[in-house]
Amino acid sequence: LTLMSPLDFEAITDFTLVVRVTDQASNVSDRLSSSLTVRVAIQDVNDNAPAFVSPATGTVTVMEDAEVGHSLCRITAVDRDFGENSRTTYTITAGNEDGKFTLGYGTGVLALARPLDISIANGISPKYPSSLWT
Repeated sequence: LTLMSPLDFEAITDFTLVVRVTDQASNVSDRLSSSLTVRVAIQDVNDNAPAFVSPATGTVTVMEDAEVGHSLCRITAVDRDFGENSRTTYTITAGNEDGKFTLGYGTGVLALARPLDISIANGISPKYPSSLWT
């Protein structure tokens, strides 16, 4: 069997082929053959990057007096691969140097880890919500 075009597990997971073998007896009418059904199972490879689904805008709003442990949002992403290749984890890679936020490694839940106290740090009025970029 020779592959004639690229395979994509996400498009089709298997093929069923019928293969025939025929002997080459000199008299064509004496030739004998057998058939075999072959299932070609495609294995998934990690060829799709995860894509964020929510929050759609990348902006989450929180009141500065929100309590520690307050859940701000659930960040979700999907990966079109299959099985182990589709599992995702979440980490904060920048902007949390002061440790004010936690992000559930497997859940994507963004929560407040320390008091914000933005009005003291930035001179912002506590009457207005502050936006966070995720």
